[in-house]
Amino acid sequence: MNEKVQLFVKVDSQGNIKEEYSGRNIVMTEPQHYCFIVDEAVANNVVQYKVLIDEEMVPQLVLKESAE
Repeated sequence: MNEKVQLFVKVDSQGNIKEEYSGRNIVMTEPQHYCFIVDEAVANNVVQYKVLIDEEMVPQLVLKESAE
């Protein structure tokens, strides 16, 4: 069973993740663009993901190949 972790990311204008911090009980000292609660497996493979804003203006973490 995958445990849930916090994932904080900064992205570029295309939603590609440029910086990421993940773990349990993180307290960020600098502002980040987005925060998600994800399976540890997603956090470990974050390079395969990007952030898209859906039609309701909600950020979504999606696989890059399904975003194109």
